[in-house]
Amino acid sequence: MELVGKKLSEPAVLHIFVSGIQVIPEEHCFERWGGFPHERNRLLELLSQTNARSIVLSGDRHLAEASRFLPEDNPRINLDLIEFTSSSFTSRVGFGAGEINRYRVSEENIRVNNFGFLMMDWETGNLTVEFRDQEGTILQRFEFEEGEFL
Repeated sequence: MELVGKKLSEPAVLHIFVSGIQVIPEEHCFERWGGFPHERNRLLELLSQTNARSIVLSGDRHLAEASRFLPEDNPRINLDLIEFTSSSFTSRVGFGAGEINRYRVSEENIRVNNFGFLMMDWETGNLTVEFRDQEGTILQRFEFEEGEFL
């Protein structure tokens, strides 16, 4: 965790943290940072107490969803954190119907094979994230305008 903190303290406009398992969601019974509460809290604090915004990209859930962790969820974090979880292209999907995630941005998760597409417009500061199916059809789209995220 020391190396992560050191890297996050370097000057940046945006930090992208990639994890093989979900960081923000806590309720599901599968592998997640929530299974390691002390380490999860430390990571969330490190990601939110930097000089730049942080985005978390994760996977290994056989579904896709966006989660948002706000300062009111934990008084020790300074900035809201957003996590985008995408499924594998080839793994079985369809799991997670009705699964609780109090941090989920949308009403439902996506339970078809998908991929995530992140677009950053460095001139305007706009960030767009899409979840697309195997044919490239947009399933969910999230847009953050200048000043809202960066």
